[in-house]
Amino acid sequence: MANARVAHRYAKSLISLAEQHSTVDQIQSDLKTIVAALQSSHDLVLLLKSPIVTGDRKLRVLEAIFGGSLSTLSMSFLRILVEKGRESKVGDIAESGLALIRKLKNIQVAEVTTAVALDDAARERILAEVQKLHAGAIELLERVDDSVIGGYVLKLDDQMIDASSRRQLQMLRRELTEHDYEPEF
Repeated sequence: MANARVAHRYAKSLISLAEQHSTVDQIQSDLKTIVAALQSSHDLVLLLKSPIVTGDRKLRVLEAIFGGSLSTLSMSFLRILVEKGRESKVGDIAESGLALIRKLKNIQVAEVTTAVALDDAARERILAEVQKLHAGAIELLERVDDSVIGGYVLKLDDQMIDASSRRQLQMLRRELTEHDYEPEF
């Protein structure tokens, strides 16, 4: 809980600076780059969390990885995090910053899980359904899980639409086992 508060405070200050400098879109892109790098490199995450590696060394690694791809504001922010000993929270801060930017821009994240990858027509149908629930922009996260069997499971905030074959089979199984079936002779 305390980690989430720390991440939120740092993210809020970064987004506030971005608003003052009218660079919210650039900071959003930078935060996505940071999150992608951390998700793709477990070694980078371990390095940032390591108490053995010095802050100077961590900063050199961050500059080598992100030096040419991040804005000046984002790089300065990373330097401050390292100076304050908060480099282990970079991922949480980036995620929190992206959430704040989504809220600022009225962007809703919708997560759809299907048995196979979505084609363009199915993606458009699902986006149309989500637009009925949210008036702003939609960021669609697609996941593939073959246990869904068919259909889709859509999560939007605290709402969930389960239109999967797995759910329908579970409901059918429950209905058949809960009710006594006696054929008529």
